Amino acid sequence: MECVESLSYTTAAGTFTVADPGTPTMNQPYVNVVGASPSNPSSTVGFSVLSPASTSLAPNVTTGLEEGTYSFVIRLGTYDPTQTGLMGEPVSITNSQQADGTFKLSVTAKPKPRVMAMSQASYESCKASGWTCQGEMATVRNISGFVFQNVIPENRPLFRGMWIATNASDIGFPVVSVLERKVSAKIAGPHTVPDGFPTAGLTMENGKGVNPAFYKFYMPYTVMEAMLSMAPAQIKSSITPEMVKATITEAASQKDQPVTLVTSDTGMTVDLGITHFSAPNPEVTFYTPAQIAAQKSTPTTSSSVTSKKFAVGKKYLPGAMVTVPSGYRATKTVVSSASRSVCAVSGSRILVKKKGSCSFTVTATKGSARKTIRGKVSVG
Repeated sequence: MECVESLSYTTAAGTFTVADPGTPTMNQPYVNVVGASPSNPSSTVGFSVLSPASTSLAPNVTTGLEEGTYSFVIRLGTYDPTQTGLMGEPVSITNSQQADGTFKLSVTAKPKPRVMAMSQASYESCKASGWTCQGEMATVRNISGFVFQNVIPENRPLFRGMWIATNASDIGFPVVSVLERKVSAKIAGPHTVPDGFPTAGLTMENGKGVNPAFYKFYMPYTVMEAMLSMAPAQIKSSITPEMVKATITEAASQKDQPVTLVTSDTGMTVDLGITHFSAPNPEVTFYTPAQIAAQKSTPTTSSSVTSKKFAVGKKYLPGAMVTVPSGYRATKTVVSSASRSVCAVSGSRILVKKKGSCSFTVTATKGSARKTIRGKVSVG
């Protein structure tokens, strides 16, 4: 049976310990836990830190928690906290198994903003717009989350301890492919904050504050060891940012996203540096040092110029406009900034908009090898 064991917090007023951390009080925060359904093996345990001092700033905008650091422990009984999702800034997230076989989840976190759509209809509308919409409901300082128990008991030791941290409103827990060495996730949320949300410190667009998005995840070495066939000590000593390739989807096309890595004795935190939610669905691929060396030793850049004319208003596959080497597949196309009035990326194709010269680059991949092809075509 899930219950809250302890809660303490530090704010500008000092450090406090809550005597009854799972019960609402008049003057102290508490932790609300929603237990998993015993009849549903894939159900999650939800939790949130709530404050009776939270006030309303505008319709559907609340202050939430005081600024500070909150530490709490949740007893989970026999529910195995294989993976954790935190909507807040993590300081530490750990789980442990007790002598009697039961589990505990320990979280220390700082609150972050959380912006959402209010109804299913507005959610669907927001999703259809590529999440360029304005949020309808928000908490300025939020800590909440969930715990996921892997439905396959044999897989729990491999993934146990993995976590994600984000303030997305649409969250799918990362899908880990050990064979492809990939971690992918569906995360998204409204692009701008609701009216009445404090905009101090936010990026402004058309008079509205941009929702301050973030997304990071922690990979135990047990998972990375299975992915890379390397011992934890090797991973810790040899992993570099160039071995971790991340992409995000923006305007129906993929683009590279720089990552920040932090290693520990037990695993690695990967921070994708996302700043807004209209560029969702990050995918991260891990490479071994040998694969990176092989990529560096392979000629990667070539040019392809053709005199063939392409019709205005038509869409063309990159392979019709440049020569892609045999065995390679075009995976990403980027139009140069000087040519964007002439042509543009539309899904997996290049859209010809008007007469002129269109310059672009095509990234082609074959397994772990990658080539960049510069293309230039005449339009009209």
